[in-house]
Amino acid sequence: MAHLEGQPAFIALMQRFAKGPQDHCPIDDAASYWDKLRYLKGRTQRRLNKAIGRPATPETAILADVVEKLQVQVEDTFTEGNKVPTAVLSSPDRIRLTEEEISDVFDYVKITNLMCIPDDLGNLYATSAAFAGFGFGHCRNYTDPYAWEREERYLPPQRLLHIDFTLDGLSGTIKSLNSARDGLVDEAFIGINLGLGWLFRGPRIPQLILTGYSAESKRFKETVKDALYDLISATALDVLRTDGTDISADNKERIADDFLFATARGAAEIAKRR
Repeated sequence: MAHLEGQPAFIALMQRFAKGPQDHCPIDDAASYWDKLRYLKGRTQRRLNKAIGRPATPETAILADVVEKLQVQVEDTFTEGNKVPTAVLSSPDRIRLTEEEISDVFDYVKITNLMCIPDDLGNLYATSAAFAGFGFGHCRNYTDPYAWEREERYLPPQRLLHIDFTLDGLSGTIKSLNSARDGLVDEAFIGINLGLGWLFRGPRIPQLILTGYSAESKRFKETVKDALYDLISATALDVLRTDGTDISADNKERIADDFLFATARGAAEIAKRR
């Protein structure tokens, strides 16, 4: 298999998509006249670019560059230089590249999108793709279309937590699905700059606060401590102690039992100073 390190332009694009709305080209009846005009101008430019053989948009150019590099690696490694004619592209559930965006990329690199033939299966997102990659949510008899339709119809429903951890970020998705080709996203997030590379940049975090009704849970504290042990200072770990011993004197007053009212108390402190 082939693996590419993300280039700065690609990482910046994914970060922009992750921070922005899931609908990358929002337009509705409530949009202003100028918004609609800009949208129509963009649509016209997109079609013109495709007609003369250019990437449909600047975003298309960045995504197509990644796909082309992967295509070259696969062709050199597995096909002895023969062209890869078809492919499937998945994107993170929080980003959700649209069918048009994916089609623009594949049209530019001259690859057929297998999700659209022989019939349209919609888009494939990362959680469903990973679910299938681990051997779940798809039929065993894939050569007989009628057999796999019957088999997938009776696959048991699943509720899945998918966590993706890289050098550049941390993402998570909770999804309810029967097969890898369906599913409803309950929650999805992407933490920019929370990847493994962040562990090696900068000093340890000197202070940690917890709030919430369940923040006092021993199990929760132990989990957070395990996850953040290499990121925060020893004194900051005091708030995560569950045995009540060896807590530094400076932190005893700060660590209270009722995490529930810390935010309200702070708001009251601010109010007193107005």
